[in-house]
Amino acid sequence: LAAYLLARQVDDGDLRVDGGELAAGAVRVPVDRDGRALLRFSPDGRLIASAGWKSGEASRVRLWEVKTRRAIATMSDHVGPVWSVAFSPDGKHLVSAGLDKIVRVYDVRKARLVRALRGHAADVTSVAFSPDGKRLASAGVDKTLRLWDTDTWRYLGGIEGHTGQIWGAAFSPDGRRLATTSWDRSVKLWKIHLQRNAPLMRAPGPTVWTSFTAGGTLVVSSGLAKEFMTWRVKDGRKVAEVRPAMRGIDQMAVSEQGSLLAVVHPNRTLW
Repeated sequence: LAAYLLARQVDDGDLRVDGGELAAGAVRVPVDRDGRALLRFSPDGRLIASAGWKSGEASRVRLWEVKTRRAIATMSDHVGPVWSVAFSPDGKHLVSAGLDKIVRVYDVRKARLVRALRGHAADVTSVAFSPDGKRLASAGVDKTLRLWDTDTWRYLGGIEGHTGQIWGAAFSPDGRRLATTSWDRSVKLWKIHLQRNAPLMRAPGPTVWTSFTAGGTLVVSSGLAKEFMTWRVKDGRKVAEVRPAMRGIDQMAVSEQGSLLAVVHPNRTLW
């Protein structure tokens, strides 16, 4: 699951890593005091990337070593909140994006900016690597989905079709499809090689988060209507809907096996 299962921000602005195999007890690591922390584990589980959502100043992207609980690098290139971070499947690169419309690519070992990808006309809200690491997808408030070649970081092309802001993007396990969620109340599936959408899934309200299950046959989405929906990839049919008794959703993640769904509530509890 995403880092939210093992790390959470507490009221005093610290990041706490609790229990499990990673720690005996709790360890606090300072992060931005205002706003929540965005967290992601590296593929090998050795590092956590964090980013602040604090408005009005350069937002820091930090790398933490899980074993020592130390911050080993801080990157301060963004201006404004960072909405999304992602490690490449091989763990060599970290990508971040946010309010300043730029997708930034970092060399993880050197903690150094290697490329700034420009082209979005507004906030970039989601970045995702394909499972083989050969492509990067970025999506944003400008209603577009952009694809990048990760060998050269060359722009491969854009995909348009949503009529509202895009806030989530996820590759299928085989890398052949992308799922996107939008404030236009839809979840769309895109066939990457054709750069066009397949089934359209209509939600009751703006959709924000999405993920494929491990087998790639189902897509899970959630949004501002506080619902969780499961869709069948082959025809876009809704197969399940859950409306838990909570007032909001901060994040969601599907387990690698695809049998568990973790949800983070704004009051910092897991469901």
